[in-house]
Amino acid sequence: MGITIASLRLAPSFQLRTVPHQEAAARFLVLSTMSFQSYAHVAVRAPLEVIKDQSLFRVRTIAVLMIVCNPLIHWCWAYLYPQPYESFAWRLASVLAGVVLLLASFRYKPGDQILEAIYLFTSFFGTVFLGAWFYIGNSANEVWLASFCVLSMLYFTSTDWRLAVIGAVSAVVVAFLFFPMFYPVRWAEISGDLFLGPALVVTVFTIATALLAHAIDKNVRLLQLENQFNALGVAAHEVRTPLAGVGLLGEAITTRLYELKAGQPIDAESLNAMREIASEIERNVEATADLISTHLANANPLHRFSHREPVTMSTAAYDAVRSFEASDASRLRVVGVKMTSDFTIMADRTIIAQVFRNLLENAYTATLKRHPRAPHDSIRIFLTTDTSKKRGRCEIWDFGVGIKKSDLQKIFSPFFSTSDGMGHGLGLTFVRSAVRAYGGSISVESTETSGTLFSLEFPLVNP
Repeated sequence: MGITIASLRLAPSFQLRTVPHQEAAARFLVLSTMSFQSYAHVAVRAPLEVIKDQSLFRVRTIAVLMIVCNPLIHWCWAYLYPQPYESFAWRLASVLAGVVLLLASFRYKPGDQILEAIYLFTSFFGTVFLGAWFYIGNSANEVWLASFCVLSMLYFTSTDWRLAVIGAVSAVVVAFLFFPMFYPVRWAEISGDLFLGPALVVTVFTIATALLAHAIDKNVRLLQLENQFNALGVAAHEVRTPLAGVGLLGEAITTRLYELKAGQPIDAESLNAMREIASEIERNVEATADLISTHLANANPLHRFSHREPVTMSTAAYDAVRSFEASDASRLRVVGVKMTSDFTIMADRTIIAQVFRNLLENAYTATLKRHPRAPHDSIRIFLTTDTSKKRGRCEIWDFGVGIKKSDLQKIFSPFFSTSDGMGHGLGLTFVRSAVRAYGGSISVESTETSGTLFSLEFPLVNP
C-alpha cells in the first residue's frame, strides 16, 4: 500500500477507525519530524551562551580543575603508567591557561567579552584539543580514546552546544594538521591506525550523548524559569490581598477624619474603631512583609539567612504566639507553650519568628478543618534540649486534620499546598530552608486521624 505524507489526514476525534500499520508509521514519522524541526529551530536560533548559565562557579570550577588535575594527570601518565608522548610542556601550558582564567574570573563578570574569550579558548585548549593531541600521539589506544570522550563531555557541559560541536571538530582537525609538523616520524608510524571504525563510533556516540544531556539540561532550566514566573504570579496575588485590606482601612480612616473635620465630637466607640483599624493595618503590613520575606528567602536563601545573632527560643515562641493571637480574638489561648529547658541558637530573630508563624498558621488551618472553633491548647509548642548531642529541640503539635501519607514527601516542595488552593505552597519550603541554613534539621510525622507533629532541631550556643 503506497502512502504519501501529503495525503495523510487525521480522523475526527469522534470517529473510530482502524489505521493500517504503514499509515500509522508515516504519521509517526511526520509528527516526529515536525517536533524535531521545531526543537532544532529554537535551539539553533537561540543566542549563543559562551559560559553556560552565565555562572562564575562554572568558570572557576573549570579553571581549578585545569590547575589541579593537569599535574596529577602528568604524574600518572609520565611515571605511574608511562605514555610515549606525554608532554610536560603541554601540561604546563594548560595549568597556566587555568591560572589566567581563574584570575580573569575575579576581574570580569559573566557576559563580559574578555572573560568569554578567555573562557572559550581555555575550555577548548584544556579539554578537546589536548584530548585529541594525546589521542593521536599515543597511537590512538583505548585509554586515550576514553580520555578524549570524557574531555569532550566536559567540554559540552561547559559551553554552548553549537560552540562545542565546532570546537570538538576543530580540535581533531587542528591536531591532525599540526601533529605531523612536530613529530613527522611518529606520524608515519601511527597514521594508519587512526581511522578505526570503533573509534569513530565511540566518538560520535559521545557527542550524541553530550547533545542529549544538553537538551535535558535546557529543559530543566526552562522548567525552573517557569516555576520562577509562577512564583512571581503567586507573590503578586498574595501581596495584593493584604494591600487591598490596607486600602479599605485607609478609606475608613478618611471617613472618620471627615467626621472630625465637620465638628462632630469623637466618642468612645469611634476611638475604639480607630484603634481597631490601626491594629488591622499593622497586621496587614506585617503579613505583607512576611510574604515578601518568604519569597526573597526562597529566591536567594544564602543571602537572606546570612545574619546571625543569639536567639532565645522561648522568647521567639512567645512572641510568635502573641502575634498569632493578635490577628483574631478567636485565636486566644489556642496555642500553649511548654518546655523542660530553654535554649539559645545563632539565627536571625525575625526569620525564626516567621518560621514559628508559618507553622502555627498551618496548624491552625488543619485544626479548623476538624473543629468549627479551635479548642484551647489544641496547638502546642514544646521546647527541650539534648545536652549529649548539644542540640535544642522544638516540637509543634496540632490535633487537626493530618497530612496524607502520599503527601508527606511533597510538603516541602515549592508550590505544593494541602490547603485546597488557599496557600501559595512556599511557606514550608521557606521553613525548611531557614532551619537548614542555621545548621538545624526538620522532620514531620502525621496521620489523618491524630494530627501532625513538626520537629525542629538546632545546634546550641555554648551548650
